[in-house]
Amino acid sequence: MKKILLVDDDCDFLQNLSSAIEKDFEVYKADGISQALKILDTVPIDAICSDFYRRDGTGLNLLKKYTQKINISLFNYVGE
Repeated sequence: MKKILLVDDDCDFLQNLSSAIEKDFEVYKADGISQALKILDTVPIDAICSDFYRRDGTGLNLLKKYTQKINISLFNYVGE
């Protein structure tokens, strides 16, 4: 099963999105960039879905920090 990392500081949205896709993916969740990087250091993730604007950086920061290591798909979105 493919592994996906969801990154968002909105816990309700994070849980709803996780519930919607958990049948098709092994889901990992992080509420910030630093927590996401810790997960990425220990788990071989296939894709990342991240809120673009984060209190501890942006989805672009995550992309720059992590994709230097491996080839991975990253989906950014902007919420209200």
